[in-house]
Amino acid sequence: MLDTIGKFIAYLQATFLPPKPFAAEVERHFLSDYSNRFATQRRLTITVGFCTFLAYLGFDVFNAIYDEQFRDTAFFNKILPLRLIGAIALAILTKLLFLPAAQTSERYACACVTCCTLSAYLMLLALTYSAPYPNHYLYYYDGMLLVLLFLFGLSNLLAKPTLILVS
Repeated sequence: MLDTIGKFIAYLQATFLPPKPFAAEVERHFLSDYSNRFATQRRLTITVGFCTFLAYLGFDVFNAIYDEQFRDTAFFNKILPLRLIGAIALAILTKLLFLPAAQTSERYACACVTCCTLSAYLMLLALTYSAPYPNHYLYYYDGMLLVLLFLFGLSNLLAKPTLILVS
């Protein structure tokens, strides 16, 4: 019985804990190689995410023109400034991901991707809060799901930064 419980605990640890690091030199080489291998994909992912974030500005303008609730001061006083602040933050973080350090340092690349995702998610959360009722949930909630798709599906983060991010 104890042997079965021990095997089950070992299985859970192997499944849910990040892998043990290699020897120091092998780990450095692996992280450098991993960062170099996925740098182009991460840059493309973050660039597409930035363009998607900007494309939703057109959706906001469309709503400001055709939705009576957005015609009030909600669009110009709340939504447009938040969207622009988010776009500026994403532009800066996207630019940081195009620096050579993102190709050689996995920690730097993970930090850039995580900060970019977190800033986009927080801006969409602020937009959800500031949009007029009852449309706030319908307009911006799908964007938050899209941000999570970009983070977990396309950014190729390592296991440890991902576990730290979600815990």
